[in-house]
Amino acid sequence: MTTHKIPVFKTSITEVDKEYAREQTGCPFIDDLDGMSFFDNKGCICVWFNGKPTLETIVHESVHLANVVIERTGMTYTTKEDELLAYLVSYIFNELRGKND
Repeated sequence: MTTHKIPVFKTSITEVDKEYAREQTGCPFIDDLDGMSFFDNKGCICVWFNGKPTLETIVHESVHLANVVIERTGMTYTTKEDELLAYLVSYIFNELRGKND
């Protein structure tokens, strides 16, 4: 497991393996997915990728994860004022790709 910290939001995202994702979600079709974002039973924000993810899969999960982080902090955005979402998706995307080191 790899933990990706998001310091500005005082939270983190944990990248987990398939068995952990299967155990925590009970998803019956996990083998058919490219990736998944979820909360584990401790309330941690998790993401799982089925092998090496494509850029499209990382972007897709980054949007889900950004929305969860924003919701958890109590912040909001609108379609007219979505800079918060855009910056956070970019940060999470780069974090999951290993580019924020």
